[in-house]
Amino acid sequence: MKKLLLILLILPVVSYAQDTPLIEQKVTTEKMEKEEQAEKDKLEKDEQKAYAKLKKENARVRGRLSAMSPKNQWGYITNFTAHPYGGVNYYNFGGWGYENLGWYFDWRPSLNYLHPDNFTGTASYVNQYSTFNETLWTRVFNFGLAVNIIRSRHSAFILYAGIGSTSQKTYSGYEPSTEDGYWYIADGDRITDTNYNFGILSQRKDGSFGFQVGFDSAIPGINIGIGFPK
Repeated sequence: MKKLLLILLILPVVSYAQDTPLIEQKVTTEKMEKEEQAEKDKLEKDEQKAYAKLKKENARVRGRLSAMSPKNQWGYITNFTAHPYGGVNYYNFGGWGYENLGWYFDWRPSLNYLHPDNFTGTASYVNQYSTFNETLWTRVFNFGLAVNIIRSRHSAFILYAGIGSTSQKTYSGYEPSTEDGYWYIADGDRITDTNYNFGILSQRKDGSFGFQVGFDSAIPGINIGIGFPK
């Protein structure tokens, strides 16, 4: 009888002792699975972010590689107020190893500046009672830097700025001429000023004309030009 009671008391304890590790093992396994899943989710999100970043960077690189580089060009430029006959300019890029950086020069002679002594004008321009040291049009020379500030696959916008000089011949008056009105008589003097030049140049990748708009500090009016990229 005592043995039977002892067995009945010991069996529940043994049974409980055997079930406890199984419960703990089950809890531990569920926790580990959740942690593993959370880690997998985090890795997946990180991979998605890295892929999106790489895709964006590749698109940016492709866009940069396909963007237009500025081209060298000769052009014609004029200012109808100061030198109506206009002149020439030239832009050169990439000479220092930077494709978006270049230099330019701008030369705009005036007809009366090229004439050595005097300038023949028609009767419509004549005023016999003109003042002493009257000037006609202005010669301009500029040199400076050009920087491509905006570019796409189809166009480039270039900012240019430089320094130069302007020069005007002066005339003491008029003298009758049997040819076509009067002679403007040069008095051998000229007015020279320092000039600051700046503006915007636009080029197209298809090789069509380039256009520019600019200003000179020493003369009035707007500079307008058309170029031929190559």
